[in-house]
Amino acid sequence: MLKVRNIVIRGNEQLRLQELRSQFFLPNDSLLFSFRLENVKNTVLKNSWVRSVHLKRIFPSTLAMTIIERVPVAMMSGTKTFYVDAEGKMLTPLSERMRFDLPLISSDAQSRAANYSNEISPSLRLSLSVAVLMRQRHRDVYALLSEIHSDASYQIILYTYENGIPVHLGKGNIDEKLSNLSAFWIATLKSINGERIHSLDARFKDRIIVKWKQNDAISHGSGVRS
Repeated sequence: MLKVRNIVIRGNEQLRLQELRSQFFLPNDSLLFSFRLENVKNTVLKNSWVRSVHLKRIFPSTLAMTIIERVPVAMMSGTKTFYVDAEGKMLTPLSERMRFDLPLISSDAQSRAANYSNEISPSLRLSLSVAVLMRQRHRDVYALLSEIHSDASYQIILYTYENGIPVHLGKGNIDEKLSNLSAFWIATLKSINGERIHSLDARFKDRIIVKWKQNDAISHGSGVRS
C-alpha cells in the first residue's frame, strides 16, 4: 500500500516545520491518495503567515509542500504589537524569537483590532501604503523611521527612530517628497546634530524646511535661509 512516510516542506523562513505540520492532520498510515490535497491546502492557508501553498504527491510515499510566506512591512499596535504585510493582512504573533525592525503605522482614526484574524482598518491603509512605497523605492528613509502616521485630515507625518523628529509629508506627491527627503538625508542631515532639530517639513516642492529647537530655520534645496 502507498502510505505517507515523508512530508517535505519547502519555502518556510519564519515558520518552523513543526508549526506547519501542526496546521494539518494526517492519521497514521494515511494512504498517499486517500485524502484531498485541496483540503490540506485550505487548512494550511488558515495560518496568517502563509500567502500561498502548493502540494504534490510524490510516488511512492511522499507529500511535498511548497509555501510562500507573507512578508511583514510594518508593525501595528493594538492590544498587542503585531505585524502587517503589504496587503494589509494582520500576521499572528509567533513567538519572541521573531523580531523585525519595522516602523509602526498609526492613524488618528485608528480602530483597535479585536483579534488577529482580521485585516487592518481602512483608516490605516494610507499609512500602510506609504510604508509599502518606502520599502520598494526609498529603503534608506524606511530604515530610519520609527512611525508612519496619518492624521485626522489624512496628512502623513513620519517620525525618525533617533530623536523622534516629526517629518511632515502632507498630502499627495508622496513618492517625489520621499525622493527629496532621501537626498536631504544623504547631503545634509547626517552632518547635523539631530537633537537640535524640532521638525522637518517636506511638503514643499524641491525643498526641505528644518525647524530648529532654537526657533531658527533653514531650507534645503531652492529655498532661502531664514
